[in-house]
Amino acid sequence: SAAMLFYEHLAGEGFEAMQTRFGIDLPTRGLRFDFVGTLQPDQLFDMTVTVGELRTRSYDVSVDARRPDGDPVFSAILSPICVARDRREGVPIPESLRELLANWTRL
Repeated sequence: SAAMLFYEHLAGEGFEAMQTRFGIDLPTRGLRFDFVGTLQPDQLFDMTVTVGELRTRSYDVSVDARRPDGDPVFSAILSPICVARDRREGVPIPESLRELLANWTRL
């Protein structure tokens, strides 16, 4: 998925390795799609991934998809929440992860 590729680029390692390094899991708290166009099977499109709002325990990853001609196809927002692995409760975003995410916020 675009989010998994984004995390690999963000952290320089796979998603599972990144979660292990930070001592957290990142289950999805919310997911929203808004389709404004259609695609044919196997039709190419471009996606731009950015970080939206950074909250205490959760944040938004925004995905905007466009056809090569620039026409929009969809926008999506994935909202993961940081959960402690040992007690399965929400915890603040680790500061080092927050810094990585802040580099990708929309201006």
